Amino acid sequence: GQMLRRLQSAKSAMHTGAHPDDEDSGLMAYLARREAARATYLSLNRGEGGHNVIGEELFEGLGVIRSEELLQARRLDGGDQHFTRVMDYGFSKTIEEARRNWNEQQVLADMVRAIRIYKPLVVIARFSGTPADGHGHHQLAGHLTPLAFRAAGDPSKFPEHMREGLEPWQPLKLYRGQGFRPDAATPPTIVLNTGIYDPLIGRSYFEIAMEGRSQHKSQEMGLLELRGKQTSGMMLLETKAAKVENETSVFDGIDTSITGIAALTNNSEATFKQKLAELQATAAEALREYDAMAPEKIVPILARGYKQAYDAEWSTRKPDSKFFVRHKKEEFAEALRMAAGVVVDALADTEMLNPGASTNVGVRVFANDGSPVRVVKTSVAVPAGWASASIAEPEQPPATGFRPRNENAMNAAFFKLTAAADARSTQPYWLEKPRDKFTFDWSTAGTSQNMPFAEPLATAEAVLEIGGQEITVRREVEYRFADDIRGELRRPLTIVPAATIGLDSDLLIVSRRPQATKHRIVTTVTNNTPGELSGNASLDLPAGWTKTPQSAPFTLPRFGDKTAFTFEVTVPANTAVGSYKVGAIAEAGGKRFGESMQTIAYPHMQTHRIFKAANVTAHVLELEIAQVKIGYIMGSGDKVPEAIRRLGLDV
Repeated sequence: GQMLRRLQSAKSAMHTGAHPDDEDSGLMAYLARREAARATYLSLNRGEGGHNVIGEELFEGLGVIRSEELLQARRLDGGDQHFTRVMDYGFSKTIEEARRNWNEQQVLADMVRAIRIYKPLVVIARFSGTPADGHGHHQLAGHLTPLAFRAAGDPSKFPEHMREGLEPWQPLKLYRGQGFRPDAATPPTIVLNTGIYDPLIGRSYFEIAMEGRSQHKSQEMGLLELRGKQTSGMMLLETKAAKVENETSVFDGIDTSITGIAALTNNSEATFKQKLAELQATAAEALREYDAMAPEKIVPILARGYKQAYDAEWSTRKPDSKFFVRHKKEEFAEALRMAAGVVVDALADTEMLNPGASTNVGVRVFANDGSPVRVVKTSVAVPAGWASASIAEPEQPPATGFRPRNENAMNAAFFKLTAAADARSTQPYWLEKPRDKFTFDWSTAGTSQNMPFAEPLATAEAVLEIGGQEITVRREVEYRFADDIRGELRRPLTIVPAATIGLDSDLLIVSRRPQATKHRIVTTVTNNTPGELSGNASLDLPAGWTKTPQSAPFTLPRFGDKTAFTFEVTVPANTAVGSYKVGAIAEAGGKRFGESMQTIAYPHMQTHRIFKAANVTAHVLELEIAQVKIGYIMGSGDKVPEAIRRLGLDV
C-alpha cells in the first residue's frame, strides 16, 4: 500500500542539519510515509565529537556508530541519508570557529553535490544560520543551506561535479524549520500534523519517528512514542514555484504528478509527455484496484506500468527526465515483486574473507505456489579482480529437530566467489585515507561520496519475469547465523587480513635519560583465517633501539584464536626529544601483516571494522615526575587517567 502511494507522484525533499540526531524526525516520517516522497536527511558530519554511553568508541569509531544509528532511524521513518566529508570536533560556540576548522567552500561543495545527486524539489533547513541556533555547527549548516539551494542549479558553481557525471539541479522551494526552540517572532508559514494515524501502518508518523529517534542510543536519545497531534512548523524562505497562501504541504505550488515530470525537467518532447500520461493513468489504476488480501490481482497492471516507465526513460535524451522516470521504473519493479510475493535472498558461507580466498554463495528465490513469476537467470556481481563462478549446490550441514536449516526455494543457484589477491580490507570508505585535521579524504571513494557507507562487496542479481516483464532484483550478499539469544542475525561479506595485530597501548611515554631505559610493549596476534596460522611476531624499531626477544613464534589453530607477546624495548641513552614509531608486525605464510582491527558491534546496528597501522607512538620527553597523587573526574569514554598513569603518576 505504501509503495503504491509512492508510485503516484515525483515528490522529493532534502532536510539539512549539522549532526546525527539534529533532524526533525517527525518531519522525516511525515514526508516519507504520509507524502510518499523520496526524502533524505543531509548531515554535515557523523557526530564524532559526541559522547558515547554504550561503549568506549570515540571520534572516528563513534562516527561509525552514529552513522549506523541514523540508518536505523531512516529504516523506520522511511527516509534516505547523506553526509558531507567533515568531522565533528565537539561543541563549537561560534560559526567563525566552525569556519576555521572546516573548509567552508568544501562543505558547500559537498552539500551541492548531494543536491545534484538526489534532485530534491524541496529543501528544508533545520537551522537559521544565526546565534539562535546555538552550536556553531548548527549555525554553519543553517548559513550554508540557502547557498547550496541557489548554487546547485548554477553550472558555473563547482563544475568538477559535471566532470563526475552530475548535472546542475535547481530545487524549487526552500524552507527553514523552527529549530529546537520555536521563536514567536518568526511564526511558521506551514504547520504539519505529524501525529496523524496511518491505518496502513497502524501507527502515527510521530510514533514511528520517535522509535527511530530512540535508535540514537549512543547519545541517550530514548524517547516516548507519543500519540495524538504533534507538529512540525516551517517558514517558506524562497520559492521558484507558484506561491500558495495557507499551504498544507511543502509541495504546494509544484506539479508533483508523474505528468509533471516533463515541466520539472524542462522537457517539451511530445512523445515523452504522452508516455508520462499513460504511466500516470496506470499508477492510479494500480492503487484503485489494489486488494490488500489479494495483491497478485494487480500484477498485470504493475507489469504494464513498469514497461511504460521503461519506454518513457528511453524516449528522451534529457538526463534529469531519465533520472525521475528511472526512479519510477524502479518503484514499479519493487511493487511488482511485492505484489507477486517474491523474495530473493543471497547468503555466503562466511562473514569474513581473506584476500585471495573463496566462499560459496547461494542465491534463492522464494514465492508462493502459483505465483506468477519465472526465474530467467541469477548471477553475483563482484569487484574488479574478483571471480564469480557458477557451481553445483554444496553439501549442507545436517539439521536437527530443534535447529532446522533447510529452506524450500522455488529456484536456487550457487556460486563460488574468489576475492582478488590484493583485495583491500573492508572498512568505512571515509577512513581509508588519513584525514586532514577535521576533514576526511574521500578522493578515492567514487560514487560512495556523500553516502552513509560504500556499496556492498558482492551483489546478487536475479532476473525475474513477472506479468510478462523482466525485472532485475538486487540483493547484498550477506552471512546469516543464529545467535542463541537474539535469533537470526546477518552481517555483510567483508575482507579482512589473515592476521591482525592488537596493542596493549598505542602510546609510550619515555623520559629522556643519560642512560638507556627499558620499556615493555605488549602485542597480540589474531588468526582471521578458517584454518591454522603459524608465523612470527616482532617489532619494527627506530634506528639504535633494541628489543628482547628478537621475534616470537606463534601457532593459532583456529579462526579467532589469539595470543599475546611481551617485548622489552631498550631506548638508547640521550635519545633526542621527539616522537618515534614502533611498528608491531606478524609474518605468516610468506606475508607480512601490520594492521590492527577495531570491531564495532552493538545489537541495534550493523557490525563494522576499522583498520589502521599497528603502531605505538613513543614520545621521548624531558620529563620529571613529582611523587604526588592525582584525582581525576572522568567523562564518558574518558581515557585521560590511563594517559596520566603512563607518565608514572598515581591516579
